[in-house]
Amino acid sequence: METPICWVENCRWFFPHVRRFAEPKPERIATLKVTAILQVVDKEGSGFLSVSELIAAMKNDRFEHALRTVGIDIRMPEHYFKTLASVTEQDELSIDEFVAHIVQMKGSVSRTDVQTLTLETALLQKLVCT
Repeated sequence: METPICWVENCRWFFPHVRRFAEPKPERIATLKVTAILQVVDKEGSGFLSVSELIAAMKNDRFEHALRTVGIDIRMPEHYFKTLASVTEQDELSIDEFVAHIVQMKGSVSRTDVQTLTLETALLQKLVCT
């Protein structure tokens, strides 16, 4: 009689695609990691970040290193946060919303600049249309 472990290995051989579906996508993993990092920054546990909380965290080398290990390099966190807050018309941003935007910044510095310009353009469009 075959043991369950051998059966599982045989299934992987016959159905290799099953394993691919079980593994989370890299974007999802990055989102979960960044969310966990920012939840530590959220001193009040409110689920929202203020610009002062983000700037204080960026002064901590461990925080900046944690973001960089995930592939995120925020060169001007205060400017980026304030631009995003202006677009959303809020003083604080939900961690989930902030993560959704900064995960898009993964990659080279030029991609960070493009993301910042995208947000600034959205802000300008909002100002012109009102």
